[in-house]
Amino acid sequence: IRPLLDDFAQIVGVTMRTGEYDPDNAKKTAKRIVRKLKGRNAVMLKNNGALCVAGSRYDAQAVQMVLEKDLRAETAANLIGKAKRVGRIDALLERTVYTLKYSKQAEEK
Repeated sequence: IRPLLDDFAQIVGVTMRTGEYDPDNAKKTAKRIVRKLKGRNAVMLKNNGALCVAGSRYDAQAVQMVLEKDLRAETAANLIGKAKRVGRIDALLERTVYTLKYSKQAEEK
């Protein structure tokens, strides 16, 4: 999933990948999900919602809220027509600024 909203690019990541749960091999599933999370704060779980991660419970809840907001925007955009997504370079820039500046400010407080 590519971001529709700036918040998504900043807090979730430039893209969000999808992972699949294998009930016969939880360890292998966990390794795959961790790889898909690299550089991101969320991963979709096929037929199981999403996994949101961060340095604290508060930050993980913020990831969840932004993800839900972006998915609502996605639904609305699909109903009324195609929406313009945040460009890859813009998303990368926003994510970089967020991770290097704003997230550090939150840690200091």
